[in-house]
Amino acid sequence: MPAQLIDGRAIAQSIRDDVKKKIAASGVIPGLAVVLVGPNPASHMYVELKERACQDVGIHFEKYLFTETEPQERVITRIQELNTRHDIHAILVQLPLPSGFDEDAVIRAMDHRKDVDGFHPANIAAVIQGGGRHPLPVLIKAIMRLIEETRVPLAGKSATILGNSDVFMKPLGAVLTRAGAAVDEILRSAQDDDALKKIKNADVLVVAVGKPWMITPAMVKQDAIVIDIGTTRDSATGQLRGDVHPDVAQVAGWLTPVPGGVGPVTVAMLLENTTLLAEHSHRA
Repeated sequence: MPAQLIDGRAIAQSIRDDVKKKIAASGVIPGLAVVLVGPNPASHMYVELKERACQDVGIHFEKYLFTETEPQERVITRIQELNTRHDIHAILVQLPLPSGFDEDAVIRAMDHRKDVDGFHPANIAAVIQGGGRHPLPVLIKAIMRLIEETRVPLAGKSATILGNSDVFMKPLGAVLTRAGAAVDEILRSAQDDDALKKIKNADVLVVAVGKPWMITPAMVKQDAIVIDIGTTRDSATGQLRGDVHPDVAQVAGWLTPVPGGVGPVTVAMLLENTTLLAEHSHRA
């Protein structure tokens, strides 16, 4: 029986409706500032999607554009100015930054209390340790919400995360572990038999490597929950492809489609986090 596709668009609309109601009832207008460096078309497209989503729910949105030849210190100075503004509750640095920029230094320049994506080292550490009141990173919130949609309890399940970076895998692994799963984290570069065995045995498989259709049906456990974060646009056809081949639907129990899976829910969680940070600011 083919996998049940997890409808990210429907989940996202539900979250956005809730955020819109909460903003209308609170009387507080959350403010989000996005810093975008360089001409990357995908980054500009993502920021436009976020801007439209903010306008839809009533979040004040500001965008700061810098060329790829702009001195890094000028970008950091702008972030530091945003840190001091009481009407800006959330700051997002659109990644990746162009070559020559130190992403860690730019992210660290943010006041961690305004870090809406959850990439600041202080916030990553808090997620791993399980403490603090800062909202979870938007991508992790999206993944957990999509898994929740399946109504399959994580307690006692095996979960494998295949990714490019510990910055993504470690906090997600900590959240899945606290939910009761036994977690394995595998870097994309690992292609040995042990890594393939962990992928094949996973009740929950999360893939974020940016390599189109690298996960095939033969690699996936029967009835697994498969969360596909990868999005790569085919240069010839313009088609968006995930890291997971669509035929995996013939094996998996649940699968997030690309497009229409993780992406819309991640944007919705950005709106939710912005609203939460505005609430935190007004309680402080």
